Amino acid sequence: MEKIIGYKAFDNMKDRYGNTYELDKNYHVEGKIKWQENGFHFCKNLEDVFRYYDGFNDNTVVCMAEGSGTIYTYCDDYAEYYDMYVASDIKILKALSREEIINKVLDENIFALRRLVSGFKLTDDEINYILENSDNSFISSYIDYYQKNDREVFKRKRK
Repeated sequence: MEKIIGYKAFDNMKDRYGNTYELDKNYHVEGKIKWQENGFHFCKNLEDVFRYYDGFNDNTVVCMAEGSGTIYTYCDDYAEYYDMYVASDIKILKALSREEIINKVLDENIFALRRLVSGFKLTDDEINYILENSDNSFISSYIDYYQKNDREVFKRKRK
């Protein structure tokens, strides 16, 4: 049986339908597996979970998950979201700490880092850590725009 490791976000370990999940437990859903209709949804890329869960909500928990059983892949070419999955079975492996989330994305690429900054509420210490550990000069503009609500930052950069 194929197994895919990915990431799933929750609101206090509950999905958007109010179902509660626990670490190291297996879950199964009956019926036809279909994107946005039936099955357990998760993303290959950690930063992509913030498309579906509000990372600015203090209750958001991001977990590593293992999908198995019937698995379908969904890609949204227009919005550049790839390798999103829906599976008949899922196991919640581990809740990630904030430090793990940030370091995982810092190890990826600037595209992943921009997605994290745009969808995950960061503390001032975390922002400083990202600025110190990112080799991209534009990330500070994304931080100003998304984290500090400076809606003029890109207009000023063009001048």
